[in-house]
Parts: sequence; C-alpha cells; structure tokens
Amino acid sequence: MDRANSKPERPTSSRAAGWWRVGIYCTLLALFGIALTARGLAAEASERSLLFGQQLGSFQMFAGRSTDLVLNGQQLSLHTQVVKRPVREVLNDFAQTCRAGSERAASEFIEHTGGGSLEVAALQRLFVMRDQRGDQEGTALCFAGLGEGGLSDVTARFSRFAETFDLSELGGLRYVYLKKVEHGTHVIFVTGNGSLSLHGLWPSDDRDVAGAEAIAGVRPKDSVRFISAHLLSAPRGLTAYRSTRPAAESLRDYAQQVRAGGYEVLDFAALGGGEKSLGLEAGVDLRVLRKDGQMLIATSMPDGTGSYLSVVQL
Repeated sequence: MDRANSKPERPTSSRAAGWWRVGIYCTLLALFGIALTARGLAAEASERSLLFGQQLGSFQMFAGRSTDLVLNGQQLSLHTQVVKRPVREVLNDFAQTCRAGSERAASEFIEHTGGGSLEVAALQRLFVMRDQRGDQEGTALCFAGLGEGGLSDVTARFSRFAETFDLSELGGLRYVYLKKVEHGTHVIFVTGNGSLSLHGLWPSDDRDVAGAEAIAGVRPKDSVRFISAHLLSAPRGLTAYRSTRPAAESLRDYAQQVRAGGYEVLDFAALGGGEKSLGLEAGVDLRVLRKDGQMLIATSMPDGTGSYLSVVQL
C-alpha cells in the first residue's frame, strides 16, 4: 500500500536501517555464491526448483535454482537464475504479477471514497514497492494475497500486522533483486511463506540479531551482530557485524582472536602464492581463515568512523 501512509514505523534507528540496506544485498549475494559453488548442492537445488515452481504458481517464472536459509532467525527460500531479458522488462513483469488479484480492493476503495478521478490501475501500483537504478539493477517487493479479499481484508491484515509485526499477516513475502549481466539479467528471488517477524529481521543499534558467531566465542570488539544467515542444507553461511572501531583495527583484532583459537590466517596474495588483485574498494580488506579443513573469509570495510566486518563460512 501507500508507503507514506501505511508503512509501519520501523523498529530501529535510521543508522540501523542503513546496515540493513548494505547487509541484505551482501547476504543474498554471498549465500548464493556459497550455494552454487558447494559440491553436490547444485543437484539438490535443481530438484527444489521444480517443487518451488509448483508451489509459487504464477510466480514460478521468477524461480530458478533454489535453497533454503535462516536469516536472523527467520526462514526464507531463495531462488536464482539468469534470464535473457533486460532488467526493466523483468521488473515490470514481476510488478504486474504482484498486482494480480488487487483489483477488487482498489475498486472498493474508489467506491467508498468517491474518488472519481482515481483509476484502479493507479491504485494497484501501490501494492508493489519497487526501485530501479537505470538499466543496471532494480528491486521490488510485494505480499502475495494482499488485496485479493477486498478492502476490508486489507484493513484487517494491516491491523493484525500492527499488533504482531509479523510480515506474513500481510501475505506471502515476494522480493526480487535484479542485476544486469553480460547475457541478460541475474534474478535473485526471495520468498517467505511462514511466520516472518519484522522485529527479528530488522537489526537495532544495541541488540544482536538471532543467530550465532561464525567461530564460537570470537567477534569484533565493540560490535553488534546485524546479520546471521546460514543454509539449511549445508553448514555454510554468513555473519556480519557493525563495529565502532576502524576497519583495519577491527580486522586485525578479529584475526588475533582466531589465531589464538588455532586458525591459520592468510591474506589473499599468500593463499594464491603471489600478488593477486580482487579489485576491492579503498579501505576494504579480507583474510582467509583455515583450520581442520574448514575455511572462512573475513572481510572488513569502513563506515564513517566505524566499520563493517563480515565472515563467510565456505
């Protein structure tokens, strides 16, 4: 519905909201990298793809390779594929699919308010939140089923959501992230069909999200955990922190802690046997952590006077 009037107050500060915008994309991309490169996972993902396609009905056109994960204590399903179509076309099709079923609620709103100058199609667009950045990337979000029961059902859904902050009260979460690639568009599609607590998903300034440390007992000093995500099908995931300390100091301290735990700490050049460039932005650095066949990658990046530090378990 209308963002200005119906969007509930966020249970966090504006700074935490910034963490979320950075973190959600990092989480999705990192976890898909893990899922698609893990040995033996591709076959399982292909089988799940068909199942998810059947379950998602009209949304199946967006479902590609699939995997389940737990993000900040909330279970989600993620699907990925590359389609030979531009970002704008895929985003428009997604939005149109989202709006399907909302005509009744839009028509009833016009009837009850006497808004003769309003058009049903214009009101239906309010059921989808979308953002496009040129031809390079775009995002959209909607809740499947919202609007299908008419205006009274929409009102009841938002009333329940205001009491519980459970996003599933609004409908089935459908979120898509699109990025232009050489041969078309990379589609990352996220669905949530069970209980989905907004309080659980959204980080705060002084509270860790649900989850665990990537390495037990090890975390950056003066930090808050704002992402904890792991795959259900394999012991792989990502944990991310926001620290008040500078990026270099936070990474150095983290490396010292894991060394004390018996981990080998390598920079990328040492791992590859020579100089290698990752094309990282200024101030961004990473370390490879190894122990007993386990490998993790710790990456730090600056954020004003503080920093982010993420740890990916491969």
